[in-house]
This record gives sequence, structure tokens and C-alpha cells, in this order.
Amino acid sequence: MGDWEDCHGGNRNNENTLLSRGTGEGVKRSERDNLNSIDIMEEYEKDPERALKLIESLRYANMPLCNIPCAYDISAYPSSKHYNQLVSVYGTVMKMGLLKFKMVGDKEIDYQEIKIQERNTMYVPRTITVQLHNKLINSCKPGEVIRVSGVVEILWRRLKLGCPIECEYALRAVEVTHHTIKTESEPIMLPENEFDLLIEVIDKYAPSLAGMRQAKLALLICTVGGQESSKDPQIKEHEDGSVKERESITTEQMYYESQSKNRVSSHILLVGKTGSGKSTLLNFAAKTVVPAVKTTGNSCSSAGLTACATRENKEWMIEPGAIPQADRGICCIDDFNSLQKEEKASILEAMEQQTITIAKAGILLKLDTRCTIIGAARHNTEPEWALPSLKLSPPLLSRFDLIMGLDDLLASDEEIAIKNIDKTPEDDSAVFIHNLIEQRKKIPVTLSEESKRIIEVYYRKQKEIDNISIRALESHIRLCEAYTKLQGQDVVTEVHALMIVLLLNSSLNTKRLWKYTLDGVIGSRNLLSAALLHIKNDLLPE
Repeated sequence: MGDWEDCHGGNRNNENTLLSRGTGEGVKRSERDNLNSIDIMEEYEKDPERALKLIESLRYANMPLCNIPCAYDISAYPSSKHYNQLVSVYGTVMKMGLLKFKMVGDKEIDYQEIKIQERNTMYVPRTITVQLHNKLINSCKPGEVIRVSGVVEILWRRLKLGCPIECEYALRAVEVTHHTIKTESEPIMLPENEFDLLIEVIDKYAPSLAGMRQAKLALLICTVGGQESSKDPQIKEHEDGSVKERESITTEQMYYESQSKNRVSSHILLVGKTGSGKSTLLNFAAKTVVPAVKTTGNSCSSAGLTACATRENKEWMIEPGAIPQADRGICCIDDFNSLQKEEKASILEAMEQQTITIAKAGILLKLDTRCTIIGAARHNTEPEWALPSLKLSPPLLSRFDLIMGLDDLLASDEEIAIKNIDKTPEDDSAVFIHNLIEQRKKIPVTLSEESKRIIEVYYRKQKEIDNISIRALESHIRLCEAYTKLQGQDVVTEVHALMIVLLLNSSLNTKRLWKYTLDGVIGSRNLLSAALLHIKNDLLPE
């Protein structure tokens, strides 16, 4: 393979070299229906010399190539030393232009410009313009994390007649891949006992905070998420469990079937006074999931949370906000109650339908927002008046699966002293929780008949008292599925459903039916068992 190193220069053994085969783990190829695309690895196996010439010709010709074996892995802004070089850029799609065409020789080719921003929180992130041609157009959406391989070129722009010509470095893409999270292959070693597993995982979550097991468990459950209620409309399942792609399905059928999907993500709101640990929990949660976006209600706008259409160089482009950038991850919003009325209204669609619709300047586009929203709100009243003091509308409150009060969860002096003596490195705990979540969230789960009965009876009791909406029932099901995944099981049992009932009994958005709180009984196996038995007897009297 020495020839592959020579084709890009002699610095191929550097740590920044990227080796990316099409079947590489952690990378999912975007669909390619261009029959004229040239697979570099296949060409190398047939004729190495011709494959090397194809790599070199990338600088001078616009060829549809795929499965590129190597490239310089650089940050999101190249320099003069990268000119005419094949490089790889990794970042978030920040802007997406409209579809156009341009002349190359005597041929017209489809053309689209996007802007990629590097994923860096240490300093102000930089961006680069990427040119997509032919089948690469519309291969990504604003907010998606992608890796683009292409050739660095100079892009000339003339803003007005008689003005100086401006230029910038740009990337002519030859391959676009979508980034997926790569987890460790080694299984997570946890105790077999369900109670011991629960306590160990909770104690590893935000270890700098003593106690608060109820809030930590709620964050874990919401981060894992539930089970999708409907499958891909293009896939048909047979009685024997095998699947086959449907041969005849119209676009209209696919649209209506896709609308029937319920959201998988669970949202949670943390409510407490100043110094109750809200920001610490948010910061730790952002370390356990990728992607994770953090913002505050004081410094963000409606467009900053959702998306906006901007005009640049006489062309409209889409810029995603914090929630679309957190697609398939989490979005942490501190000072949630500081959001303005317009900003609160703008995230209703993103929280329930898991999409954001943009209709402006002739652009009609839907961005995915399949993320968990973790909000933190501060109040200065008594705990029983905490929720009304936030002045959040009922439609917004109903979209939160859990609203946890932190004022009653503060640890005792003894627990704080023990925590200070036996400190656990927070980075190690974050890695453990991250790997656990990524492995457990993929487990498919189903509801047992016993769990369905518990969920139904509890919903009817809450309906009689508070006239809650159907969203409360959907939230209960999602939380049960997520808790079952967290336990590493595939069937929601009666105990799992009762645990979620106990957790909901402590939530501020549901009426408390029993004196128990999860934080008060989870420290003892006997107390927890007695509380669950009492709740079961009340829900299902013999």
C-alpha cells in the first residue's frame, strides 16, 4: 500500500491522516443512485496505476468518485498549503443554499453550496464553503454532522461591478458521509441484580453532586428514550419475522404513514432555587451524549433555537439553530423560564412533532429535531408554588414528560461528607454513562400485559383527578420503555411500570397520589419493595 501514501505526499504517517473505507465502523454512507460513480477501492484492486491517476485527476476534473481510501483530515478552514489537495472536513452543516446549475465546458451540471462549521467549543468555530455537484446535492440537511472529502479550491466572488474581487478557500466535494456515534465494542460490566445495577448507575451520574438520585434517574431515563411505535413504511414484516421491502407504495402513503409515528425522545424540566445543582446536572448530561448543544434562555432568540433563512450574496440559505443541531442527541437549555413568549411558542413543534418547518422566501423545508430537551428553570418561591411561578403555558408544560423539583432532593451533611471522601473522577463517569446509554438505547422493547394494565389504571386515576391529556399516557409508555432499556431487558414488566409510577408521583406536572417519593425509598431495597407493593395494591385491588 505504499503507492497510496505517495499519491498525497510523504506525510501519510502523520497522526492527522484519515483512513476512511466505505465499510468503516461509525460512518454511514449517504445513498448514491449515480450509476456512473467510480469506486476507488474497486479500481485499485483491478488496476492500481489507473486508480492513482484518478486520485490525481481530482484536482482538474469534476469526477463522481466514492470510497476514497485516504485524505488529509483538517479542521474546518484550510490554508494555502492545502490548495489543490484532497482533504477531509468534519463539521456541522450550518447553511444550505438553493439548487442551481452552472456550465462546465459545454455541459450543465446541478450545483449547490453549503457551509460547514467545525465542531469546537474551545474558540470561535470557523466555517468553509462546500460545493456539491450532481448526485451529491441535497445529500445533507442543516444541522446534520457530516464528513466531506474534496479538493481545496479558490472561490472568486464579485459583489458589485467595479468593486475588488473577493476570494476564499472552498471545498469541491467528491464524497459526503454522515457521522454516527462509535461506541466501545466491549460490553458494559454491571451487577446482575436489578436494584444494585440501578444504584450503581445512578451514583456514577454527576458524581460531584451527593444524593439527588431521583433527578439523576429521571435524566438517565429521558436520555435513553423510548421505542419507535411504527416501522419504516417501506418495510413490510411477515409473520415469520422476516422483512421485505414493499414493491408498490406511493409517496402519499409514505407521507401519511410517517405522520403516524409517535416521538421517541422524552423531555425533562429541572426546577429549583439558586444553587440547587441544575447547571451541574445539565453540564454532565452534555458530556454523556453526542451531539449535545448547550444554550441559555437569556441569550438565545427564536431563530437561534429553531432555524432561520438568511440572504447571502443574493441567495437564500438555511441556518439551523440549537435544537436542529442536537438532532439524535440532547439540547440543554439553562434558565428555561427566561425564554420570551415567541421563543416558547417556536419550540412547540420541535418538542412534539420532532420537526421544524421553515416557510420563507419560497423555501419550504422540514428539519429533524429528534432530540431530548433538558431544561433548567429557577424559582424564588416556596416549593409548592414553584411551577406556577415559572409562567409556562399548559401546551408547553404538557410536552415535558417529567418536571422534577430539586429543592427537596438536597443531600444531608453525612452524604456530602462521604461524597467528599470518596470522590469519583467525573470524566471517567461520563465515559461510562455514555457507553451505557449508547448500548442500551438500541434494545428493542415490548410492553407486557401486566405493564399495560398498570399504565392504563394509573392514567385513568390521573384523568379523574386532573383531566390530563393523552400526552401523559404517551409519556408513561415512553418512560417505561426507556427504563426497561436502561435495565438491559427487552420486555416491560410490572415492576418497571410501577417504578415509573413512583417516579411520576414525584413529578410536578402530575398529582401526587401517594406519600412516597423515589428519592426517599430508593436508598433501601426493603423500603422500595414496600412502596411498589403499596402502589400496586392501590391500582389493582383484589
